[in-house]
Amino acid sequence: MYRRYCFYRMTHDSGFAPNPFHGFCTLAACTPNHMRANLGAGDVIVGVESDVLIGKRRGKLGATSTLDRCIVYYMLIDERLTLDQYFTDPRFANKKILPGNPSTATYEQRCGDNVYYHDEEGQWRWLPGHEHDDDKGTEITETISKDIEGNRVFIGKTFYYFGDAAVPLPEYLIQHVPRKQGMQYYEGPLRDLDEYISTQAARLGKLGVIGEPIDWPAIIERVRSCGTQRPPSACGTYNKC
Repeated sequence: MYRRYCFYRMTHDSGFAPNPFHGFCTLAACTPNHMRANLGAGDVIVGVESDVLIGKRRGKLGATSTLDRCIVYYMLIDERLTLDQYFTDPRFANKKILPGNPSTATYEQRCGDNVYYHDEEGQWRWLPGHEHDDDKGTEITETISKDIEGNRVFIGKTFYYFGDAAVPLPEYLIQHVPRKQGMQYYEGPLRDLDEYISTQAARLGKLGVIGEPIDWPAIIERVRSCGTQRPPSACGTYNKC
């Protein structure tokens, strides 16, 4: 089956871009959005660690993490929406940011990516407190400008979000990944990649959300700072204290 693959390097993995929670993997505010990736239903996005993210994962997991160039996520795209369509679609209401009280809001509720919309006067607005919000009111900063100019949200129900589960990128796929920030397309089937991803997910025992975001604090640090364990969050880890 013909499909277009989009590979890109990730410098952040906080649960915001991509946002793999609530049954859908969504990408609304990252490189493929900013660069207006020409992708649609049936295409695939693959997020791969940058050197920066490799360093974060090693710092988080310590001696248990010696791998380089890990795949953060693989998403088969089902549809592409505009930011306004995404914001008003009731299927994605749970992906709207909920800053809330630190003692009650889960990480998933804090990293919502469904934040941009036009007001009645046609002006861009956004929910306050999201990851790209610099706390400057309605001022359109450089980062927010990139998000809204991209104006596309990629959505997938079939996805494998590995996060800090550290699934290595096979050597034969390195040629498809940009060396630095940016993205790179591959036209046509990549059956080896599709099979490899399925095999890794089977090895780890699940699909969808498999690991937790690399930028989230390690579970042990959260437990230490709380003194007690919080209830599980949507992906089986502990809530932020």
